[in-house]
This record gives sequence, C-alpha cells and structure tokens, in this order.
Amino acid sequence: MRATRHLVAVAATCAVVIAPLVAASVAQAAPLLPRSGKVVRVLSGETILVNVAGKNRTLRIYGIDAPRGSECYAVRSRAELASEVKKGQLLTWAYRGVKPPRTARSFVGVVNHAGLDLGAMQVTMGAARAVNSMYASFERAAKGRPVGLWTVCGTGTGKSVLPDLVGRRFATPFVDDTTSQKVLDVCRDGRFRLEVIANSADDAVPSVTEGTWKVDHETYAPPDSAVNLPYVGTVYFTLTPSGGGATSLFAVTDRGNTAFYFGATTANPSASPYCGA
Repeated sequence: MRATRHLVAVAATCAVVIAPLVAASVAQAAPLLPRSGKVVRVLSGETILVNVAGKNRTLRIYGIDAPRGSECYAVRSRAELASEVKKGQLLTWAYRGVKPPRTARSFVGVVNHAGLDLGAMQVTMGAARAVNSMYASFERAAKGRPVGLWTVCGTGTGKSVLPDLVGRRFATPFVDDTTSQKVLDVCRDGRFRLEVIANSADDAVPSVTEGTWKVDHETYAPPDSAVNLPYVGTVYFTLTPSGGGATSLFAVTDRGNTAFYFGATTANPSASPYCGA
C-alpha cells in the first residue's frame, strides 16, 4: 500500500513537471499567424500578393471595397495602390474580426506600408469605398471633393472610359505643313510616353518625354438615343516627366468607342508597342 502511494506521488510529480514542457513544445511547434510579408505584385485596388516565409499568399486590405475586373475605375484603383507599394517592399498588417486558420493561404487585415494605412489611402484618393465605420470619414471627404471613382462612378450611372484608353497609343495626324504630330502611349502600369514629331514647316521642337501618369479628373455623358449620340467620356491625364520638370495635362476622349480625340484633334488608337504586353 505504501509502495503504491509512493508510485502515485512520483507519477503526479512527473506530470506536474512534464506537462508545462509538453505545452511549451506544442506552442513552439504551432506556426504563428503571419503579420508581415514582402510585396510580390498588386492584384487589385484592395488585394496584394505577398511572400510570407517563402510562400506566396493573398493579402486583402480590411475595411474597403475597391472596383475589380471591368468595374468602373478598376484599372485606376489598382494603379493607385501599385504606385505606393513596390515589389520587394515590406508590408505589415493587423487582423480584425475572426482570424484565419494557421493553414490559410489568404489573409485580411489593416495593412500598413512604412507607417501609411493603405486602406485609408485608397479611400481618401477615391480608389475604393469604405465598407464600415473605420474609413467612413475618409469616404465622406472623398465624396465631398469629389475625387477618384466618385467623379464618375459614385451615383451608379456614371462610367469610366479609362479601361478603354490604357495600353493604347493615340496618334494625331499631320493636318498640313504647319502642324506637328503628337503620339501618346498610356500604359496600364502608370507609365507614359509622349512624342512630338515636327513637320517640315512647323515651329515645334521634336521631343520624346517619358514618365508616369495619373488621372486628374474624368467626365462622362451617357448616350442620347433621341439624337443618336453615343456616350462621350474624357479622361484628363496629368503627366509627370521622369527626369523632373513641369507636369502637363492632356485630355483623351472616347466617343462611343468609335471615335477618339487627343485634346481637340482626332486620334487613331492602336495597341501600344511602347507599353508591351
């Protein structure tokens, strides 16, 4: 009987000693939810492919709804986010609500880059809508200016013609010996190339300018069936030269996807060889 009590006491003592060690070992073995990763590429105005411990995972910005695919302002929304975060840069995030399982291949969180809240940035620039109270004040400010998608998409009746314009080259024709030709390439990744080709009797100086573009504002007039007019959408591009210097504003108009204008001049659009695939 005394021996049995001794064995029970020893077992109890071992359990007390071993249990914390086992728990600690399990805790060390269980992977922690990642809270940082490096940018691989921007997928949309709210989603980023990140590399976490050597594996690519999808990270969605919490609290915002950015247009995607063919939705109004989707191309510009992605471009706004891509202009801020570049491949290889470190992002950090904090989870909200229900955390994903440790085996998840996608995450949702409040995402920061170098101290900048990317959700707040996208909503402030009108590149996304707020889906809860977290960014509601930023959305009210964007609507009030208005800016971004609120200039053409906010009422639900507007349309952005930007997707019809990016990735294209717009060339104005030579009208006569006193006019120059302008050729504008607008790339999906935010780059542009503007070439001025002087004619024989033109005072213009031949030049090639490259840099980045962003949308200053857009206008859109819906179709008018009464007079058989197609929609007319115009995007005003702010062009910033990569080598420094003054920015410039250029307008490109899509008239029912049948006629295009570069400024006030008819332009012949084609796929841009400068932008590539």
